[in-house]
Amino acid sequence: MTLLQRTLGVEMKADSGYITPIDRDIILSDVTSSLGLGGFLRLSQDYSATYEEIARRQLWARITINKLAYAIGRLPLKVYSGDDSASRTRVRDSSLAALISAPNETKETGTTPGFLADAAYDLLVYGNAIVLKAQKAPDQPVLAMRAYCPRYWSLDRDGNYVYQPDQRADKRTFKPWQVWHIVEPGPSTDGMGVSRLEAARLTLAIEYAAQRLGEAFFNNGARPGGIITVNGGLPHDQKQRAAAIDRFKHEIIARFGGVAKTGLPAVLEGNIQWQSMSHNLEDSAVVEHRQLTREEIAALYDVPQPAIGILDEANFASVDALHVMFYQDTLGWPVKLIEESFNAQVVRGVTAWRGQFAEFDLNAVMRGALKERLASYSTGINAGVYTSDEVRGWENLAPRADKQPEADLLRFPLNNSTALVPVGTTANGVTP
Repeated sequence: MTLLQRTLGVEMKADSGYITPIDRDIILSDVTSSLGLGGFLRLSQDYSATYEEIARRQLWARITINKLAYAIGRLPLKVYSGDDSASRTRVRDSSLAALISAPNETKETGTTPGFLADAAYDLLVYGNAIVLKAQKAPDQPVLAMRAYCPRYWSLDRDGNYVYQPDQRADKRTFKPWQVWHIVEPGPSTDGMGVSRLEAARLTLAIEYAAQRLGEAFFNNGARPGGIITVNGGLPHDQKQRAAAIDRFKHEIIARFGGVAKTGLPAVLEGNIQWQSMSHNLEDSAVVEHRQLTREEIAALYDVPQPAIGILDEANFASVDALHVMFYQDTLGWPVKLIEESFNAQVVRGVTAWRGQFAEFDLNAVMRGALKERLASYSTGINAGVYTSDEVRGWENLAPRADKQPEADLLRFPLNNSTALVPVGTTANGVTP
C-alpha cells in the first residue's frame, strides 16, 4: 500500500465502498462512454476510439503528444522563496522541494520527470490532468501526489471531484483541496476541459479511412496489372475449356511472373489480346490525405512541423529559430498552466510553505552554443546583471563565494557607479 493510499484511505476494502483508481492502461467498453471524460471519436461506421486509444495508436498524434510531454518532463521544476524575482532565493532543503523530487512511491512516476510527463500527457490528451494529493488538511504539507487518468472523473453540483470507473462501481468523492486539477480552458460549462482531439474528429476519420485503403491495397495484391482476353480457339466443353484456360494462365505466369521478369515484353500467340490496367494510391489521394493529417495535428498542438520530423520545408538556417519557437511558443502555454496551477492548488494555503513557489527553469534548454553563452555571460556580469556565481550555477559549476566573496557580488562599471569620490582622490581611492 502506497503512502497516498494510506493517507487518503482509498485502498480496496471488502467492508467498504472505497476503491482505488484503476490503472490508466485499462480501456473499458462502450458502456462507460457516458461517465466523466469517457467520450469516443467515431472514425468509421463500425469503429470508435477513445482519446487514449487515439493517443496510443494514431502515429502523428502519438509523435506530437510524446514530443510535448517529454519536453515538459525534462524541464527542472525548482523551488524559490521571496516576493519577486529580484529578492527570491533558491530553496533546496524544503519539504516542498522534496515532494517535487519524489512525488510518490511508484517506479513510473516517482521521479520529477516521470511525474511531470505523466501529468502533461493527460493534459494534452484529455484537456485535463487529475492529481490526487496525500494531505491531511488544506493547511498541512502534501506528503505525496500521483496523477490518475482523468477519463473516469467528473464534478458534482457541490464542486467535489467524483471518481467512478464504470456504472457498476461505487462512486468515490474527493474534496477540491484533495485534488490538483490542471484544466485547459475551452468551450466547456461543466468545469472540465475539452480535449484538443475533438477538433480533429474529421481529420482522424479521413486518416483512418486512408490507412484502411492502403492496407487493403497491399492485402489484395492479386490485382492484375492487365487483362489477357482469349477471343477464340477454346474447347466448347466446359471442363475442357476451364482446363485450357488454367494451363494458359500457368504458362503466362511461368513466362512473365516474378520480380526478375518484370518488364519483359509479352508475345502472345493466337487470337489473344492484352489490355493494360492502371491503379495506384495516388489516384485516391491517399498520400495527400495522410500528409494533411500530420500537418493538422501539428497545427492543433502548435508544434513546428520540423520538431516532429516533418522536414519538407526545413533547412539548417531555421533550426535555431524553430528551437526557440518550440520552447517559447509551443511549450509556453502548458508550462505556465502547470506551473501556476501547482502554486495555486498545491503550495498556496500550506502554512509551512508560506512565501515559497515553484517555477520551471528553461535556462538549460534555451541556452545556445558555448561561445554565444560565454559572450552573453560576460556582458551580463560586466553590466551588473549577473554575478559570477549565478553564471557558474547555470553551467552546473560549484559556487566560489566561500573562497572569493566577490564571486557573489554584482559588478558595476565605474562610469555607472553612484558612489561619491572624495575630493583629491581618483576613482580607485588613490591620492594623486
